Amino acid sequence: LNCAGMPKAGTTFTNTVKPAPAMDSHVANGDRCGKCFKTFLPEKGADDWYEVGDAFELNALVRFQVNPRPMPYKIRLTADIDLSPICNETLGGWMPIGVDSDSPFTGTFDGQGHTISHLYFDNSARVSAFFGYVKDADIRNVKFDGVTFTSNSSSSAVCLREAQGDSHIADVEITGDITATTGNFAGIANTVKGNTILERCVNRASFTNANNTNTTFSGIASYLEESGTIRDCMYLGNATMNSTTG
Repeated sequence: LNCAGMPKAGTTFTNTVKPAPAMDSHVANGDRCGKCFKTFLPEKGADDWYEVGDAFELNALVRFQVNPRPMPYKIRLTADIDLSPICNETLGGWMPIGVDSDSPFTGTFDGQGHTISHLYFDNSARVSAFFGYVKDADIRNVKFDGVTFTSNSSSSAVCLREAQGDSHIADVEITGDITATTGNFAGIANTVKGNTILERCVNRASFTNANNTNTTFSGIASYLEESGTIRDCMYLGNATMNSTTG
């Protein structure tokens, strides 16, 4: 089947019962598939939530809606998300949600307990984190599994770069392996500031410094500033490196 679920040219049909046929993968071209031209951009529901069920929808929503038109979006996942078709060594790194401090993410992101896997970061974005900058945001109930950093950012993190204002980050979990090269890395957040509350977060991942260069790693957060609060959080993983672990 092609990526639209239709039989390819030259397909033969029989009455023999066989396993379900394999389907081609979509190829992202802007906000739609470059092969079947399906649009990936999800529509806002009647309850004002954007529901996201795969990597192509999430990528399109971030790149063509959330980042260019900042407002308090409400996003929830409806399935586990494998980001490998969107960000990898060939396609480049993940584009963070809230890519700079002048236009932070100010909405709600509810993972509903789902897992985002195969995050990949390189130097194509100024920030290496799933969320870049957030302000007065609510981020909750999401898991991350398997992360690779090839960037040399001084302030990388798996979940978010910086939380400001009255943000609330809760029930975030990281598992699998985190592989990184040169730089400073954190599990949940690089910087927690303002009146942000970060709570009930767990990092179970194993961190490896891939090329044994000067690197720092913080299991939960690197910096706590102003009136920020971190509570009921744990780092239960292992860190292998030749520099500093916090």
